[in-house]
Amino acid sequence: MAHRIFIIVGVLIVMGGCDRSNHTPSHTPQALDSLYTARAALNMYGTNPERALAVIDSALIVGNVSPFRADFVRARIYANSVVGPSLDTAISLCEALLQHDSTCVVDKATAANRSDVLDVMMAACRKRHDNEHWLQYAIERATHLYEKIYFK
Repeated sequence: MAHRIFIIVGVLIVMGGCDRSNHTPSHTPQALDSLYTARAALNMYGTNPERALAVIDSALIVGNVSPFRADFVRARIYANSVVGPSLDTAISLCEALLQHDSTCVVDKATAANRSDVLDVMMAACRKRHDNEHWLQYAIERATHLYEKIYFK
């Protein structure tokens, strides 16, 4: 008799939990759920730069990354290369990024963006053995950091 009661209660519980109404999913999709993010591209750019460039292009198309951030990640990917044309591409991307509104020193976020772009620019110039431009961007970055620290 007790077994029948447990079976009936179990069946009622299962049937009560199975309603056929249309529920919204408990997990709403987020941008980070996608494989196409800047973080994913930066994780693979050392071993597979072509795939990293494809991932960052897809992230831009999907909308997971801003155009400024996509160009910055592209510049980092190209700067990681030791091939001359890739380094030239990295430098030209960085020069364009330095003219972008996101690197004009107005607040902390844009100051950090400018500092990051100057870091990539210095790395690309150093790998290209362009000491004159490397020194120029190193001085600019040092001046930028000095102004950021002492003249807030």
